[in-house]
Amino acid sequence: MEGRRANGQLIKVLVVDDEIPSQKELAYIINQHPDFEVAGTAGSGREALELLSRLKPQVAFLDIQLYDINGMDLAEKITHIDKNILIIFATAHDDFAVKAYELNALDYVVKPFDEIRIFKTLDRIRSNLTVQGTPAPLEETSCPLESPLERICAVGNGRYMVINCKDIVYVMAEERKTLLKLKDDYLPSSFTLQELSEKLDQKDFLRVHRAYIVNLRHIKEVIPWFNGSFKLIMEDRQTSEIPVSRHYARDLKQRLGL
Repeated sequence: MEGRRANGQLIKVLVVDDEIPSQKELAYIINQHPDFEVAGTAGSGREALELLSRLKPQVAFLDIQLYDINGMDLAEKITHIDKNILIIFATAHDDFAVKAYELNALDYVVKPFDEIRIFKTLDRIRSNLTVQGTPAPLEETSCPLESPLERICAVGNGRYMVINCKDIVYVMAEERKTLLKLKDDYLPSSFTLQELSEKLDQKDFLRVHRAYIVNLRHIKEVIPWFNGSFKLIMEDRQTSEIPVSRHYARDLKQRLGL
């Protein structure tokens, strides 16, 4: 699972909710953000405390009414173990907000979850971690600090191959590997996806998903998809379909004049 990186790390989140559909929905939304990964989920306070020491998350999203403990009490236990963990309450009940902020919770979001609202919370978390001095992923810049790559080395058939970056149709992250997709082949790269998003020419290449960068010159078709997202049909032999997450949809629309 790849995303924007700083020192090779994503911001790790623990989601605690005993209602599995809500737990999965929140985890899905968080995983759409390029700077975050859900390191683990728990259905009870006891399970959350067990995961805490093993996963060492930087953030915990807590439901308030768990079957074995009140979420407020769980928050106190968590901060006693690690005072640097950021607490966000995610609950169907809005009448605990005052108490939540008394516990120094960073935010309080109410079900049903809204992706835009959750993303605002995630952006607050990222800013807060930066202020605390915790390495948080950096925003992409519109202008690279160094000249963009024109050629890149990749391994193919046991040899190092020099690829013209204009021939890259898209770049994808898959199981901790970064792959360059050409017209016919996939070739592995030693760069991370975030490194390539900074090194490739930003006039031609655009990050459209936590796992994809596309070459705008090789887009064949743009298909509107669910909830303001898109799907791209690329100009390779397989006419690959690339998802565009809502988080990046506005950038794509601006670049293509949609």
